[in-house]
Amino acid sequence: SYLAIALPYDNSYLAIADSQRLVKRNMKMELDDNTPNPRRGDGDKGNGKPKTVEIEVNNKAVKLPKADVSGLEIKETAIAQAVNIQVSFVLQQELPNGSSKIIGDGDIVHLREHLRFTAIAPDDNS
Repeated sequence: SYLAIALPYDNSYLAIADSQRLVKRNMKMELDDNTPNPRRGDGDKGNGKPKTVEIEVNNKAVKLPKADVSGLEIKETAIAQAVNIQVSFVLQQELPNGSSKIIGDGDIVHLREHLRFTAIAPDDNS
C-alpha cells in the first residue's frame, strides 16, 4: 500500500511511502481555483466571503465562484438563483462579435465578469 502526502504552497513536494522505502519527489502543485492562494493574491481578503463573479443568464444576474465551471454548473446555479430555465436547456455563450457558442454540459468555461449566456429549450422535432 502507498501513502501520498502533499503539502501546499512553499513545501510543494509529494512523499510516497510504502512498507520498505520513502521516496520524495519535487513537484509543482496544482491548486483548484476555489482554494485561496496568497501567491495569486486571492482569498477572502479578510471579509469572510469567497470571491464571486457575476454573469448573465437569460438577462438575469447570476453569481458564481470565480473559477472554471462546467456548462451544467452554470445552468444549475442559474436555476438555484431563480432563473426560469431547466437543466435540459441548451446553453450558449454570447460572444462580443454578436455570434454565440454552444456550451455543453461538460464544457468548462473560465468565468469572468459580465459574460453573457442564453439558455433555451431544445428543439422538439417529433
